[in-house]
Amino acid sequence: MLEEKVQEKISQKIKGRLVKHLVDTTGLSLAVTPFFALMETTVRHMSDWESFKTRLWGTGLGYAGNAFLYSGGRDLTRWLFRINDKTNEFIQLAADLAYSAAFNTALHYALYSHTTSQSHAELTLSALTAGGVGAAVGPIGGYAIDLYRDLTGIKPCERKLYPRRLRELDTKGKRKALGYISAALAAATALVYVLTPN
Repeated sequence: MLEEKVQEKISQKIKGRLVKHLVDTTGLSLAVTPFFALMETTVRHMSDWESFKTRLWGTGLGYAGNAFLYSGGRDLTRWLFRINDKTNEFIQLAADLAYSAAFNTALHYALYSHTTSQSHAELTLSALTAGGVGAAVGPIGGYAIDLYRDLTGIKPCERKLYPRRLRELDTKGKRKALGYISAALAAATALVYVLTPN
């Protein structure tokens, strides 16, 4: 009996972490992909296919565990610096910016070396550019993680920039909002590839 309860508790914990990982990965990937696609196709002059392939790899790695590392590292950084949803919004944004810049520079060097045929110097420049974009969109990615956690019922978002209308929706309304937001973000990425030169 006691053994069954322990197994059930462990099972619930694993399931909860898996759901949180899937939610974090989806929110983060959808929120930052349009910005990286825009940088890759305009600033770094990658073809749509190279950029799209890189985004697919990035998302795949995210679901394979990279986003777990990203959001776990973000949570750890926030804990270390005593940052929570009620901390000054500027401090929250600055922390997300710095964390995202470092993480994305390292990640994108590995991604670009696998998905493009750039020289070492070009890879370094592309990775540093991606780190800069990561810094710029880090607060967006961090906000997306908090937003998606709230809309899926994992953890309420109490950030000041979080619209009260979303916060007050019932579960069904939050699921609908999640669907609309996700579709809009996916459409934004598609629009980047349509509007940028191939």
